[in-house]
Amino acid sequence: MSPQTLMPSLFTTIASLLLVISAADATKAIDESLATLIEQAKVEYRPVTPEEVESARADLATSAIELERFLLPGSQRGEAWKRYLQWQGVQESLREGSPFNAGALRDSLDKFRAGADGTRLPVFRRTADSLERYTDLATIGRVRDQKAVTGKQLDRLRKYLDRYEVEPSARARYEIERRLEFFGGIGRSLALHSALRSRFNHPNIRLELSEPFLNRIVSKSINKQDPVNDCILGTTIRGTGSTTGYVTLQTLPSSSRAALLLQLTGTTLSQTRGYKDPVVIRSHGTTNFRATKRIELEDTNFWNYPAQVNATTSTQTCSVKKQGGGFGSRLVEKIGKKKVAEKKPQTNAIAADHAEVRIADSLEKDLLPKLQDARFEYLEQFKKPLENRNASPRSVAFSTTDHSLSVDILQAGRGQLGADRSPPPFPVGHAVAVRLHETGAANLAAVILSGATLSQKTREGHPKLDVVLPKKLRKAIDEAREKEPEDEDEDEADEQREFKPWSIRFRRGRPVTIEFAGNLVKIRLHATRIAAGEKTYHGWDLLVDYVLHPKEGGLTLVRNGPIEVIPTAFDPADGKGLSNKQVGLRGNLAKELNRQADAGRGFPEEIDLPAIDLPGDIAHHGPLLLQDATSEEGWLSLGWRLP
Repeated sequence: MSPQTLMPSLFTTIASLLLVISAADATKAIDESLATLIEQAKVEYRPVTPEEVESARADLATSAIELERFLLPGSQRGEAWKRYLQWQGVQESLREGSPFNAGALRDSLDKFRAGADGTRLPVFRRTADSLERYTDLATIGRVRDQKAVTGKQLDRLRKYLDRYEVEPSARARYEIERRLEFFGGIGRSLALHSALRSRFNHPNIRLELSEPFLNRIVSKSINKQDPVNDCILGTTIRGTGSTTGYVTLQTLPSSSRAALLLQLTGTTLSQTRGYKDPVVIRSHGTTNFRATKRIELEDTNFWNYPAQVNATTSTQTCSVKKQGGGFGSRLVEKIGKKKVAEKKPQTNAIAADHAEVRIADSLEKDLLPKLQDARFEYLEQFKKPLENRNASPRSVAFSTTDHSLSVDILQAGRGQLGADRSPPPFPVGHAVAVRLHETGAANLAAVILSGATLSQKTREGHPKLDVVLPKKLRKAIDEAREKEPEDEDEDEADEQREFKPWSIRFRRGRPVTIEFAGNLVKIRLHATRIAAGEKTYHGWDLLVDYVLHPKEGGLTLVRNGPIEVIPTAFDPADGKGLSNKQVGLRGNLAKELNRQADAGRGFPEEIDLPAIDLPGDIAHHGPLLLQDATSEEGWLSLGWRLP
């Protein structure tokens, strides 16, 4: 290595070491701060009082009355809503002297948060929030020694924070989330709660669109003819204009919004007749123009700025004729030509000004509806489904550099954590790239599966979820089922195997844990209840690994090994083994799950994710072909290219 290359390399190495040391010091400071806050929370814990519980109960009762009035008591619509919401359990809990039934209240809350159309309305949201608060406070309010119970919870929080710093794991993160949910729900230890959220507050989903990709799907040629109708210096002008041009897009550096610059360059060739008594002026004109329009995108709004247009016009007078000809034509035409020549600079300047106005108006009419449609799709397809489930992202940040547009999303609801570090940088050269952290994947899965039941009752049927799926997801599932190949031999073999109706009820809060490491996607389903035929199992996790295999522009996930099961409460890091009963149940359950999987039910052997078709009027640019797929250090990284 030459001295010229050695010095920069040495400098980079030293700088990297300094950054690592600084980061380590920062992490240590955060941990010490959390440890102090945990001890402080033990000392300062203030028990939930009966008065607080009664106040929350009264607030729920008021919200319940408002909801029942909105639903019109006795109406068919209202009764249908009550059945769906399992409202009877709430009504019984609100009756004077009735025992507290946390299970019934949480079952109803699950329905409020399952995404049904209408539950986004304020009256439903207020009732759900009141229901959640009352359930949280009443649950801890029934505990005799709250300080002892919360002290144990804080000790376990410290234990899992320490474990996470040594070896980050999904299990440790879940245990941290449980305490976050607990203290957030009862409104205690708010400083500790805030510090925990800050410790895991990095975006866990990042989408990046390259400038070449955006330019390719936006850019287009323009070739059109329009009538010319104008009036310049009292001369009425009629004719046709033929415009050719090209639209391009450029990303502008912006850290707080996505800033895009649309550029239209082109030329309009016109053939016109100007009428100003007593002459008719026939002309050819050339207008060269350049128009720019800035658009900015952020979570709260899409901004549309006025177009800036610069045009220059030059004209060539072909003839000046007296209207109707006749006596005096030569003199009139001579005078007319002289005046046209004298006023040509002024006429060209005015024509250019008018052209700038027309081009700006045309851009506005063309682009504003498209921007409005994009905003509508953003709200309807992304924001609304999450809002319906009380799972709006904690933050959505748009930004741009001179080569790409990025969207950073922190998807984390109450009791959920984000990533513990920033997303890794993208490799260069992808048209579209996605970084998905384990927390982002698990938190999105929780939006759909928290407290849900997945079941299949007949051999011929498909597994069904008892929750409302977002339209896009439901459509994708239906399309995938339509594409499933029919294999008569497999059907005959399947008939030989015994079918047992089955169901899985997922745990609330964290129904799925997902880990990205070693080119694997490790899925862990947390089930409160599993039924297979006549047998029922409570409190078990289902573990399955898939290997990433990019294939033909898509991605195939191939199951790696058999399905494993383990008790939900079992933590191998504690050093304790399974009981004899658990060992027996584990063997039976694993055997049944793998038997069902081998029969083509349950976890599939392979999951095919094809190349991505682009929508609507940009479909001809696609499809997006997967170029890279990696899974390591908690992040799934995917990159696509265009053909």
